[in-house]
This record gives sequence, structure tokens and C-alpha cells, in this order.
Amino acid sequence: MSELSSLYVIIQIRKERLIQFFNDRPEADPVDNDWLTCWKSRNMYNKPTVTAIPVYPTANNGSLVEELVKNAYFGAKGHYEETGNTYFLMALQFSENYTEILLNEIQSGNIDQ
Repeated sequence: MSELSSLYVIIQIRKERLIQFFNDRPEADPVDNDWLTCWKSRNMYNKPTVTAIPVYPTANNGSLVEELVKNAYFGAKGHYEETGNTYFLMALQFSENYTEILLNEIQSGNIDQ
């Protein structure tokens, strides 16, 4: 059973493509109708206008996953099964609060700037 603060991902992907993804830098998404619809559905006080989607300032996607798994708070683990070309990633204490996590990790020095 998944809680609102947990993250569980299963991806069918060839190992070569997963390695390429881990070596690529995170990219910012454009602010589009999907993001705006999602943002409008959230209830909060003093909700700012969405002008940009934050992106993790890290060297590559692999280091982002490594930091997530290395930080004991998240209770995270990643695993690749070659027999099914399947990558599993789970974080028990992830969060809906993306921006707060990002700022906390940067301020604590867990993410290289």
C-alpha cells in the first residue's frame, strides 16, 4: 500500500537506455496546460503563479537517484532486473512537496549546486 508521501516506479527499459538516462542531465519541463491544471487543483494559501517548473541542480540523473538512495530519510532503493529489462525505484518517505524537498536538500548540501 502506498502512502501519499511515497514514490514507487516500475519502468520497462533496456539497460543501455537506463545508463544513458542516468548519464543525462535533468531537464526542466515547459509550463503547459497539464502542469497548470495540476497546480490549479491544489488548495493552498498564497498560491504563487507558476512561471517555471523547478529542476534538480545536479550533474546527471544518476547522481540524483544516488543521492535519493543514499539519504536514509527517504528509505529509498533502486534495482534493475536484467531478465525483464525492468528498473524499480521506491522511496518510502518521498513527498508531494517537491519544492520544499528540493530547497531542503540544497540547503543541507545533499545536492551539489
